[in-house]
Amino acid sequence: VVQSSAVWCTVYQDLIDQTLREVTQCENVIWKIAESRLIQDGYDASDIIPEEEDSDPEPVHALENGVGFLGFPHLPGQKTGVYCDQRENRNTLSQFTQGKSVLDLCCYHGGFSLTALVKGGAHSAVGVDSSGAAIQAAQENAKLNNCHHKVTFIQSDISAFMQQASAEGLSYQVVVLDPPKLAPTAASLEKARRKYHGLNRDAIKLVDPVHGGI
Repeated sequence: VVQSSAVWCTVYQDLIDQTLREVTQCENVIWKIAESRLIQDGYDASDIIPEEEDSDPEPVHALENGVGFLGFPHLPGQKTGVYCDQRENRNTLSQFTQGKSVLDLCCYHGGFSLTALVKGGAHSAVGVDSSGAAIQAAQENAKLNNCHHKVTFIQSDISAFMQQASAEGLSYQVVVLDPPKLAPTAASLEKARRKYHGLNRDAIKLVDPVHGGI
C-alpha cells in the first residue's frame, strides 16, 4: 500500500508503481491519496478518483520480524493495519524487553507491544490508544500471535491514562511513546511542540526508576 500525501509521489505514480512491483514482486499495489494535503500543496486534485468504500474488507496476513498482523488494505483512508516505517525500531526494541513489563502508548494495532512479547520475550504489556477500532484490531493481533494472555489493550486518551497511572504509582520497565503527527502545518508547530513535550514528560514519569527505559 502506497500512501501518497506528496505531490511528487502522485506525479510519478506510474514509475513508483512499476518499480515497487519489480523490486518487491508483489501482486497488487494499492494507492491511498491524501487529497486535502495535495490540494494544500497546489496540486489539481480534480482528476483523482475517490476510493471505493468496502464495508466488509477481506483482511490480509502480514509477517514482520516473526510477528503476525492483520491488515486491511482495501479499507478507505490511510490506516490499513501495519505501518512499515517503524519496522526497524520495533525490531530494535525487542532486544531490550526480555522478561520486562512494557507500556505501549499510541499502540495502534499493537506493533511495539506484540513485537516485545513475541520476539523480545517481554513478561507483560499494556497498549493504550484512543481509537476503539485500533484496540479491537490489536486484540485480534494478540490472539493471532497467541499472546493475548500477556497483553492488555485499553481504549483511552494517553494523557488521561498517564496521569491516572502516575497517580496510582504505576511504572513500567519499558515505555514506548509513538504519538501521531501533531503539526500538519507550520502554523501549528509551536502548539505541537508543547504537546510533544508534555507527552514525553508524562511518559518518563511512568518509567521504572531502577530498571526502566523509554
